Amino acid sequence: MNATKLLALLKGLTLAEKRDLKVFADLPSNRLMSRDKEALAQLLSLNSQTLQKPEKVIWANLFKQESPAEQNRVKTRLFQMMEKYVALQQLDQHAGLKLLLQTKFYEDRKIEKLANLSFNRSKKVLGKENDFDQKAFLFWIYQQAILREKDIRRMDENMEAMENCLDEFYACNKLRILCEKANRRKILKKANSGRKLEEEVGFLKRHVQSDLVGAYCDLFQMINGGSETDFIKVKQFVDQEPKLRKVHLQEFIAYLMNYCIRKFNGGDFSFTRHYLDFIRKLESKNLLLVGGILGIGRLKNTILSLQLNEGSKAAQTFLDTYGAFLDPKHKPYLLLAQAAIDLDQGKIDKALEGIKEFQDSDVYLHDLYYKLTCDKLMLKCFYEKKDFPPILKRVESIKAFVRSRRRLPEDRIAKNVNFLTAIERLAKNEKISIEEHDFTIPDYRWLTKVLGGSSDPSTT
Repeated sequence: MNATKLLALLKGLTLAEKRDLKVFADLPSNRLMSRDKEALAQLLSLNSQTLQKPEKVIWANLFKQESPAEQNRVKTRLFQMMEKYVALQQLDQHAGLKLLLQTKFYEDRKIEKLANLSFNRSKKVLGKENDFDQKAFLFWIYQQAILREKDIRRMDENMEAMENCLDEFYACNKLRILCEKANRRKILKKANSGRKLEEEVGFLKRHVQSDLVGAYCDLFQMINGGSETDFIKVKQFVDQEPKLRKVHLQEFIAYLMNYCIRKFNGGDFSFTRHYLDFIRKLESKNLLLVGGILGIGRLKNTILSLQLNEGSKAAQTFLDTYGAFLDPKHKPYLLLAQAAIDLDQGKIDKALEGIKEFQDSDVYLHDLYYKLTCDKLMLKCFYEKKDFPPILKRVESIKAFVRSRRRLPEDRIAKNVNFLTAIERLAKNEKISIEEHDFTIPDYRWLTKVLGGSSDPSTT
């Protein structure tokens, strides 16, 4: 394999690079033996036509007396030398990094004048095109500048501030990893591993004094413990930090929105208002779309939150504005979302048309969540048309489907069966009583409407 790569690298060399390679190969650090250098000279003398010959032919002409083991050793040493050479060639494209390495090289050899020259040039280059994290890079530059001062024992009042920046950089990145670990542990419902994440978070909070670090600690507590107090702390931090970097802002809001979803799926409808606050914040910062795409979950939850808090017109406006940005594979969901809005506005026949079109899509056949949502929406349309026989005909088969779906959580199965039982009794003209915690948000909202209550569950 190394032999194949070696020939591939040699084929790409220009005449100037071949001359340069011969000089580079003589450096003691490459540890090439005389036979290695002879082999390299022979390889570099081959023309492009010869290099097109089969690999076995090339090596057979090069090695006539050496054993296979010795041949492999020569090839390996040459390939390792070529790797170094190519790496240095690539480094030429990154002038700032090359100058920093030169600085280190001259420093080690006590050539102070050249070290200072390389260092000053690197500051100019990297200052213009900096691919590093800004805080870590500035700390390194500042540290080097301090070391170059003649009076290196003089204290500098800015040194502690720069060290604090580096501490914050490390602590924040560490906390981001810990937050994601806690989040995955919660989603997968796995027990704590031997590593105690809480102790690591506590250590960082005690030893790194920073508002951003404190906010990440509160975020971890919110994810790990689910406290509303921690949710409010993190939300206030996001609202009061106008200069928060986009990467941190998106991360905080994503976790906060997930917390809201868990809350209103559990029956606390007040968190739909918080969810809309985050959607509008992302919208104001041009961060709502990720790579020009709006996630299906974000669209669905936003429409539901708008219907609950601002009505179907606001939901329709959002759907018209952002529906086009949905991932193509999720486009059929737009039919279902539109049907829900049409039913809300009393356009029952139009809603049924959208439902029937959605039932012809692959999404209906393969996604049990959307299939169930579609079937329940169809039953609601039949009820509002006072067409009860289709409800009684279908409801038992839908119940059986729900109970057979092992992928559905137990509480979701119970809530869906409760709704199907409720609409079945309504179709039989039987009286029912409902509690909001027994149903999903859309189902409870619809039941309160048909029973003559408010369409906003939070006021029922």
